[in-house]
Amino acid sequence: MRRNEVSDEQWELIEPMLPVQRRGGRGRPRCDQRKMLKGMMWILLSGARWRNVPEGFGRWETVYHYCSRWRKDGVFDRILVAFRV
Repeated sequence: MRRNEVSDEQWELIEPMLPVQRRGGRGRPRCDQRKMLKGMMWILLSGARWRNVPEGFGRWETVYHYCSRWRKDGVFDRILVAFRV
């Protein structure tokens, strides 16, 4: 598995901790949260600037927005507690 990959088992633990995405017909389409997490992991592991996020993870602005929102909402704290061994 690559360094920024999230296994299915890990994703099953993480997904319930993420904010619920609204379902609706208006506004911007929802993003794949797993892809957003992988983009955040790429940034953390590479040390690159946000603007250098590879296009395969989505627009850098979107990945940054999700990261910022999850940080403010305490998502990363919950994930770290869940993976603490």
